[in-house]
Amino acid sequence: MERGNRFTAMDRPIRAAILCTMGTTSRCLAEKIQTAAGAHGIPLQISAASVAEFEEIAPELDVLLLEPQVRHHQKSFAKTAALYGLPLAVVEPRAFATMNGDRVLQQMLDLLKRDA
Repeated sequence: MERGNRFTAMDRPIRAAILCTMGTTSRCLAEKIQTAAGAHGIPLQISAASVAEFEEIAPELDVLLLEPQVRHHQKSFAKTAALYGLPLAVVEPRAFATMNGDRVLQQMLDLLKRDA
């Protein structure tokens, strides 16, 4: 697991969220990602939310992931995300289907590194 991103030297955890339709499946995945981050010593605060909460939570985040079933929101969320310098991506479908916290964590770190 890489740690070479702009958050390695921060005094606070990475603030992330995963969005789905109602916040239910994203909660399960967020728990897996939080566990993976802890195992790798990566400070992370991750929350699960519904797409309806996007506008409210966006200003407080460092990175945002959408679950595959809500990928159709990516284009409409991109403008607001850009206003906050918020990297936004859709979780890789295979990683989502297998609830692979390590893989989604790496996707998140790669996204942060790319947008640093």
